[in-house]
Amino acid sequence: MENDIIMTAGHCITDAAKCADTKFVFGFAVKSAGGAAATAVPVSEVYSCKKIIKRDLTNPTGILSGIAALIGSMINGGTGPDYALVQLDRKVSGHKPPADKPEPAPGQRRQAVRDRPPGGPAG
Repeated sequence: MENDIIMTAGHCITDAAKCADTKFVFGFAVKSAGGAAATAVPVSEVYSCKKIIKRDLTNPTGILSGIAALIGSMINGGTGPDYALVQLDRKVSGHKPPADKPEPAPGQRRQAVRDRPPGGPAG
C-alpha cells in the first residue's frame, strides 16, 4: 500500500460527499493501561479523504434484509464485505503501517480489528 491510502469500513464512507466530510486522525491513543486518551492532536495529524478508490458494502439493510443477512451469516459464515479503500489528501508522515501479524497458534483465532478506539468517534 502507498502511504496515502488507507482502508476503513465501507459503511463509514458511502459516497463522494461523505468522503469530503471525513477526517482521519492519527496519534489518537491511550498510552498506558487505565490512562486517558488524548483530548487534542496537532493539526498535522488530521488527514482528509481525497477520494474513494474502491468500496464494497454488500451487507443488506432493513428488517427483512437483516433477517436474510442473519440467515446468510449462519449458512455462509458472514454477510459479506464492508470496506472502503480511500486516498488521503497527502502522504502520512511519522507513522508506519502495522506489521503483518503471524498466524495464530493452534487453538487460537485472530482478533477483530476495531475501526475506532474505544470511546472514539463513530464511523
